[in-house]
Amino acid sequence: HMGNHRVWHPTVPTRNDAFDQGGSTIVAIIAHEFGHIWAMRNGTIDQMNNGQHTVRRSELHADFLAGYFLGMRKKANPSLSLQAAGDLFNRLGDYNTQSRNHHGTPKERVAASEEGFKVGYLQNRDSKYAFSAGLEYIRSI
Repeated sequence: HMGNHRVWHPTVPTRNDAFDQGGSTIVAIIAHEFGHIWAMRNGTIDQMNNGQHTVRRSELHADFLAGYFLGMRKKANPSLSLQAAGDLFNRLGDYNTQSRNHHGTPKERVAASEEGFKVGYLQNRDSKYAFSAGLEYIRSI
């Protein structure tokens, strides 16, 4: 909820504040989309999906970066609850593995965000490192 304007995404309840009072789902979505923008701007998004029949790798990379950002936020604010963000990654997964628009299964999306979270929260690495670690992660799965 931003002033009188509501941020909306198809998977976020219209009354998001009742579901996620800390706003972690909105932060996760924005961080995920920012991950795509970063990958597009530096030219790696096409490399991620090269030879793949789906966009799964670039989606999981964006999930990794969203998890990284949430980890950095948790480090700055230890009382921040991220349960709703974890639930979001699980809900965003799909099993349409033959669809070009397949984004990863629920388990894959949660795992990617958790790996990114570890890089931010536990390892306290910088964002450039996280971007590269995310690339290594998606190549390993």
